This record gives sequence, C-alpha cells and structure tokens, in this order.
Amino acid sequence: MLKKMISNSSTALHDAVKLLAGRSLSEKELLTKLRQKGWEEQEVSAALDKLRLRGYINDEALCRQLFTAYINSSKHGLKYILAKLKNRGLDISLIQNEIVDYDYQSEYERALIMAQRKFARQTEVAQDKIARFLLTKGFTNSTVVKVINEITGQV
Repeated sequence: MLKKMISNSSTALHDAVKLLAGRSLSEKELLTKLRQKGWEEQEVSAALDKLRLRGYINDEALCRQLFTAYINSSKHGLKYILAKLKNRGLDISLIQNEIVDYDYQSEYERALIMAQRKFARQTEVAQDKIARFLLTKGFTNSTVVKVINEITGQV
C-alpha cells in the first residue's frame, strides 16, 4: 500500500513515509522535518493530508501510546511526561484528555520506590536531597511532600 503512495522517486510524501518508517512522529514533528528538507508548504500540506487520511499520522493515538509508555517506564512523574509530550508537538487538548484519569496514587508509589532505592543505604537523608531528586524526575510537588513525609517518618 505504501509503495502505491510513493510512485515518484522523490516527493514530500516519499520523504514523509521514510521518516515515519523510522519512528512514529506527531504531525508537527513531521511538518518541521519536511520543511527542513526544503519542501514547499503546499507539497507538505498535501502529503500530510494523504497520510492523515490513510491513518499513518494520528496525534491522538500517538499521545495515548507515548503517555502509556512513559507511565509504564516508572521512571518519571507527571510533569516530566507532560513536558515530553509537549516537546513532541502534541496538542495540549490531546494531552489533557490523557491525564483525566491519571492515577496520582500510582505516581506516589513510583516516587516512593525510587526514593527508597536511591537513599536505601543512607541512614539520614536530607529532605532537600530527596526533593531535588524527585523534582528532577518530574514528580508533582504534592507527591514529593508525601514521599518526604513517609521516608522521614513525619505525618
């Protein structure tokens, strides 16, 4: 099916398909890459329309896929995930649709496990050290405070 779409040797559509063969891209990422290759706006627009029509670019599905992958990696918090999705050029409304059912308890549990692993061998851990570690991983402020209270035995 793709070969039918790319009958000419070098078109914006051909370049777009080659880019998508490497990894899934958002529409904005694909647009940027095609512009960098020197394609005219009209050719780029036509290529994106064809790809969208055939389902080769779907920002909603990409957003869902990336959000799930970041959550399942268990290495980062919501703030980090949101920043990564925005950097991929995904629309804020798509991102907000994904975080509607976000499990903050799960984020707390991931953050607690990470902090316990990181500081397991230390008898006394400074609260600011825990906070810096978790904040750089993109965990929310409320999650960081709860983890610090749990680790230091405060209520």
